[in-house]
Amino acid sequence: MKLLLPLFMVVQSLEVTASARILALCTAASHSHSLWCYQYMAALAEREHQITVLGVDEPKIQIPNITTFVAGEVYNIFNIDFSDYKPGWLEQLNIGRIYPGFQFWDESASKRILHSSALQNVLNRYKNIKKPFDLIIHDNVNAQALLGLVHLFGNPPLILATTFSSPQWMTFRAGNIFNPAYIPSMITCSGQYMTFYERFFNTFNYVFLEWYQRFVSEPFQDRLMKEVLGPDLPHVRDIAKQANIIIVNHHFALNGPRPMLPGVIELAGLHITEPKPLPKDIKDFMDGAEHGVIMLSFGSNVDSTWLPRGFENVVLAALRQLRQRVLWKWDKDLPDIPPNVKLSKWLPQGDIFVHPKLRLFVTHCGLLSVQEAIYRKVPMLALPLYIDQIDNAALLVRHNLSIQLNVYNLNADQLRDGIMEILSNPVYKRNTERMGNLMTDMPLTSKQQAVFWSEYAIRHQGAPHLRSAAADMSWIQLLMLDVIGTAFLILLIVLWAVKTVLLFFLRRFVFSTSKSKVD
Repeated sequence: MKLLLPLFMVVQSLEVTASARILALCTAASHSHSLWCYQYMAALAEREHQITVLGVDEPKIQIPNITTFVAGEVYNIFNIDFSDYKPGWLEQLNIGRIYPGFQFWDESASKRILHSSALQNVLNRYKNIKKPFDLIIHDNVNAQALLGLVHLFGNPPLILATTFSSPQWMTFRAGNIFNPAYIPSMITCSGQYMTFYERFFNTFNYVFLEWYQRFVSEPFQDRLMKEVLGPDLPHVRDIAKQANIIIVNHHFALNGPRPMLPGVIELAGLHITEPKPLPKDIKDFMDGAEHGVIMLSFGSNVDSTWLPRGFENVVLAALRQLRQRVLWKWDKDLPDIPPNVKLSKWLPQGDIFVHPKLRLFVTHCGLLSVQEAIYRKVPMLALPLYIDQIDNAALLVRHNLSIQLNVYNLNADQLRDGIMEILSNPVYKRNTERMGNLMTDMPLTSKQQAVFWSEYAIRHQGAPHLRSAAADMSWIQLLMLDVIGTAFLILLIVLWAVKTVLLFFLRRFVFSTSKSKVD
């Protein structure tokens, strides 16, 4: 029986047209988002679909049947030196500090993409074709103005996808409303069991993010869309609500169970690939490690300027005290490197994870890195930098998978002690293995599910039967405020009527009888 579901889904997927034309809008200004997107597209290309990508990075892997249009200039918005930046919005989950930074990223990146030559080339190539694509997939973190292409290209089926866990603005558009009493917002660091204060703060964040989406982000994106793509387009919100399938980077074992509509698809680990042989220098370095290897990386988006000045000296002072060898992804050369440390501006992280001598991953807690470490059952030490990474670190600590250190207030002893705690205490390895087993015990791989649901959208013209009526309701209707208000009004009328009748009888019989006796 366990094999029937995968077999059924594979057979069903064979019904799709041999070669569909798919447009992927992978324009989130993040190298890791691009990596995730291209792995998704590679899985579709293996099914012989014709893939067109409007993105911000060239693919790092070989993908057949793909045409790319790259707006790499979007990364110019990050030309800021953060090395002297005092602790502030980067490392705090205070909504007042995050809001201006996120708005800057969202609007600046979106403007660069919408005014890019890459988008213009896409329009020039496909604008005279009646319906050039059978499916459009949009990374819905930013640049929602690109959703105007759905209307311009004949309204093919639309899928919204993201690497960014499970953003409420995506699921809410589908009518999948989360209850803030036990479903934590992305930026609260709370678990599902919350105190009164946490539930209060969580509700505030839900309301704030909904306000930001409706009254800040969407109006900006709608104006930008109509400025670039044409004034007669529907509102960007209405186009987004055409998506009946939403792919979120979430797993119930790690992130916690939550009620999901059938069209909201949980996929975690889509970016994980089969390992390849290591480069000789890295393999030799790891093979010769008598006491094992530690990998230290802050991901593909963070460079040394994002870290406090002198951070590398703290790290080197701690690493000198270790018996383990250390592979450290760092973007600049450093003097006086200890013999147990190997610096590299790039590491084949996925291939290093499967080496039998890897003992620990010191990570910034980007969600893709966290998922891959759990998938490969490698313990982690959490050194988050900003926003969702702090949320992810708190998640690991709640599951007793890691301990968290403050990268902005770190000394060598703290780092050394944190590393030794993870290495010497078997509970972290044991819990990581347990979580890895839970996350990989699925009927289909994430890539197989992504392919199935993409082809499902094509086969069923966008799958409108998955649409919930909640997607078309106002908040007044969803929260039953009209029903509650009417019921309260009826109660008031009934109470008024009862009061009136009682007063009438009291005046008519009680008060009048008393008066007669007196007379």
